[in-house]
Amino acid sequence: MKFILSFLLLTFSYTVLAQQAPEHIGKYTKKIETSEGVTFEYNLTLNHNGTFLFHYFDDKDAKYDVLNKNGKGKNQYGKGTWISNGKVISLKAIESIDIDKTHTLNLNNSKGRYITKSPRDKSDRVIEDAILIYDSGIPWVKRLKLIKTNKKED
Repeated sequence: MKFILSFLLLTFSYTVLAQQAPEHIGKYTKKIETSEGVTFEYNLTLNHNGTFLFHYFDDKDAKYDVLNKNGKGKNQYGKGTWISNGKVISLKAIESIDIDKTHTLNLNNSKGRYITKSPRDKSDRVIEDAILIYDSGIPWVKRLKLIKTNKKED
């Protein structure tokens, strides 16, 4: 009986602590256009059910590679689950489930910090909600700041 009670208490506390904060849910983007006309786009969607989808696009090869006959850019995708702990957002990807032919980016153990204006800050300065990814196994994802483009969808 003690085991069952302990198990239920532990399970309940884990589900309460591991919930996703509603302010984190939404779509985050960054778009860079170079002077040469090359476009880089990054999109991260954090869903209310604890899953995420990451999309990266660049048309660098389409602009400079004469062998690239289709004229389209390169798309890369990643997916998995996410958990928030305060302002830290952790991305998890299970290789056997989340990595496939389409979703080739492994963002497992990537971490980001949720950035928002403090409610104590009464100044007029504007601070956009964003995620700054500070740890990732993919080098070009580190130090990537993605701005929130929409609020959570109910």
